[in-house]
Amino acid sequence: MIDTGGTLVKAVNLLRTNGAGQVYACATHGVFSANAAERLNDCETLEEVVVTDSLPQDDNQSRCGKLVVLTLASLLAETIWRLHHEKSLNYLFTKERLQTYTGSKIPF
Repeated sequence: MIDTGGTLVKAVNLLRTNGAGQVYACATHGVFSANAAERLNDCETLEEVVVTDSLPQDDNQSRCGKLVVLTLASLLAETIWRLHHEKSLNYLFTKERLQTYTGSKIPF
């Protein structure tokens, strides 16, 4: 979960101090309260922040250009279908499926 973004920015800065050139962040829930969007935008080493749409993200996307929002709808629908039909859930978490699903620049 990312709330104010303060802890994330501190972690990114520590990674930069220790040699990281680029950092990608992921969280399930993007709360983005206070001035989180500005903090993330101002953090030069942070390339991208990926969150799900477990919380509405339209306003946050308009304020933070680094924000990528992944919808949970198809994942939840496919999970329900697979459970109902007694199919394996393992496929949902394969490298091929994740790269297709995310559309992110994150190198899996």
